Amino acid sequence: MTKRGACSETLYTPLIREIENKRKLVLRCIGHGIMEIYVATGHYKNVKTSVIDGVSLDTVVHIIERIPQESIDSYNRVHLWGIPSNSHRSVKYWLKVKRGDILIIRPFSGKSRKDDINVYITVVVDKYPSLSLPPDELDKARQLSRSIWQQYRNISEFPYLIFIRGNVMSIPLKEVSDILGLRYESFLIGYRQSLMRLNSRKVRKEGIKELLKMVLSLPEAFKIYELLEEAYIELSKEYGWDYLGAPYGAPIHAGGRHIWGQEGLYEKLNEKLASLGYRELTWNEYRELLRRLQEPEYYGKIYVTFHIAPNGRVEPHDIVIYRPIFKKNTHYLTS
Repeated sequence: MTKRGACSETLYTPLIREIENKRKLVLRCIGHGIMEIYVATGHYKNVKTSVIDGVSLDTVVHIIERIPQESIDSYNRVHLWGIPSNSHRSVKYWLKVKRGDILIIRPFSGKSRKDDINVYITVVVDKYPSLSLPPDELDKARQLSRSIWQQYRNISEFPYLIFIRGNVMSIPLKEVSDILGLRYESFLIGYRQSLMRLNSRKVRKEGIKELLKMVLSLPEAFKIYELLEEAYIELSKEYGWDYLGAPYGAPIHAGGRHIWGQEGLYEKLNEKLASLGYRELTWNEYRELLRRLQEPEYYGKIYVTFHIAPNGRVEPHDIVIYRPIFKKNTHYLTS
């Protein structure tokens, strides 16, 4: 009998050799690989599970032993993405992905308007299985993918894994296209495969550096949420809401002086980020972080109200954190 994965190994072996030979030639010429930008797509729930939130380290090491340290965040969660095997073209690009490449992940949920699409950007750390696609590693990758991701468009396995950094930046697709010097409409329509590579000749070189700097100058998402809770506690105490002994349960203004004419959590959070040497969040990034807190897992823990702002958009207005969530041992940050 043919082992599982043997068919895939046979199918892609010529392609693997071709890529290896080309890469050796490039390495001989320039000494290092050239940074590329790849665009991946998938369902939002799957993106949230492994890219934004990360997967429990125990879940991953139970199946795969080789996990790059840079993909493990400070909460022992592994950040990764998977490519299905049903697209020869996508697997071809997966074979070419290398450490240091930028990965733009575009989620599909059916809810986003054409002019309101956010993508997630991070940096590739490693991939699995090995480039030679050993059948045992491919089987493990299949098993892990089934335990992590939901079926999407009749695809139940995503065995070509890409390990990524835990600091993932959320940014409107329109902004990404502007930074890279690409036409938004082309970006919107032209990159809908599971994995594709941007044409480096059409990308603004300074735009690549700008994107990379933006990604690496922010901490991982859970660290930002931890700082958000710290800021909430400090403002709650500052406003006198801790008279019952616990600075939780009070509506604190979301901030955004340029939006509401009043400072609040947004400004306090950015102060904290700056004090730790990180860059400040843009308002779009902040709004996206708060939108994630409306997921069912946060029901009864956090409540974010959104109102129509003077700019005509629906913007976050107030936030209530009912109990410690991201800072489990906070002791209310008493000094």
